[in-house]
Amino acid sequence: MISKRQFINEVADSIKIGKGSLFVGAGVDMDAGYPSWKELLSDAAKKLDLQVNEDTNLFQLAQYYENLYTRNKLLELLDDKLEGTQFKSPLVNSMLSLPVNSIWTTNFDKVIEKNIDRQNKLYNLVYTEKHLPKLSNNKMNIFKINGDIHDRESIIITTGDIEKHISEREMMFSLLKKELISNTFLFVGYSFSDSLILNCMHNIKMCLEDFTPCHYSVMKRDRTNPIHQDYFINDLDKRYNIKVYLVEENKDIPELIQEIKRKVIEKNVLISGSLEYATADELSYCYDLCSNIGRLLIDKHFNVHTGFGRNIGHYIAGETLQYLNEKGIGDDPLRLKIKPFALQNNDSQKNRFREQLIDDANIVIFLYGQCIHPETGAIVNSAGTLKEFEIANHMNKYIIPIGSTNYASREIFTQIKANINKYPYLEQYLTILENESDISKIMDAIWAILNTIT
Repeated sequence: MISKRQFINEVADSIKIGKGSLFVGAGVDMDAGYPSWKELLSDAAKKLDLQVNEDTNLFQLAQYYENLYTRNKLLELLDDKLEGTQFKSPLVNSMLSLPVNSIWTTNFDKVIEKNIDRQNKLYNLVYTEKHLPKLSNNKMNIFKINGDIHDRESIIITTGDIEKHISEREMMFSLLKKELISNTFLFVGYSFSDSLILNCMHNIKMCLEDFTPCHYSVMKRDRTNPIHQDYFINDLDKRYNIKVYLVEENKDIPELIQEIKRKVIEKNVLISGSLEYATADELSYCYDLCSNIGRLLIDKHFNVHTGFGRNIGHYIAGETLQYLNEKGIGDDPLRLKIKPFALQNNDSQKNRFREQLIDDANIVIFLYGQCIHPETGAIVNSAGTLKEFEIANHMNKYIIPIGSTNYASREIFTQIKANINKYPYLEQYLTILENESDISKIMDAIWAILNTIT
């Protein structure tokens, strides 16, 4: 069985290079307070005088109920079970924090969408083939294989639905197979009992044989029938190349996913700061400093992120991109991520944007942080840079303030120095960070700090 370290590293490695996908099963809904499939159809089973166990075909049970009581009665029964259910889910939120472009699910409820809305992220919803043309690399794509609760004609819940829709969603299943070949999937809350994925993986393995890609699943340890679970996990590995990591309790899964997230972003460095007014000599020094920081980070295999603060963002982005081209890497969005602020955003929108920007980074380097007050025209410390420090602190990011560049960065440095016990990785470099203007010495200190914390 795969170890925790290997599981985290291999899933994270795929996500880092933009090759990660999520597959969400019914177990995830239960974290949001939804009933399981078995519980969802328990009243139907009672009316049919049927016993439900692990071997019960729930699609068939739903079909029997529809045959006897009509489709509308079946859907009303589902509505009664789902009504009033809360959407908040620590598990879903942890999964949505992963930088993946695709989420596939067999669930037809709105749990994923509601939690994405709370995070102010953009997404495409795909549950029929008519939605396929709007797929985008710039938004999260949510593929709902069993339809959507707000479009009752699309829902797959009976064996008749499977027979009807399987041919209608042929292109969607082709896309799923393509993604199972090109990407690495992490399965969460999925039991593999409906054979959907296993049939796809069987077809893929018949074609690719030993070149079949590896996928990963997290499951709760079955204490009632551990031997059967061991055989099942071995079968998933040997026949389908799906490796399973077991947790003791479902509540352990969000933390496991957060460990994957930390591994994914461990080399991401955000450069925060602005320099709105400066002399020619100050701008020249700033340019050289930013250029050296960008080159150092690329040389040491870190990824550069910038919110494009005044002058700082321009220097960082331009010089880093040029260096990537010089090294033959080119315009790689995984190595250089540029996310400028919208000028018309209000303070609340800007702060949400800052939170997303900082959440994608493990380390934040603060430079300058200076702006011109819009009313007085005075040169002041940037409130935005200070806010980013506050957010980074709250998110427990590693912080490197170059206090010698003054303004908000010096203010941040002063706060850190007064509470240095919270930032032990900076302690032996305080003098350099506070006073040094020699760029080569600043670079040596930054590299030493990065080497300590990663």
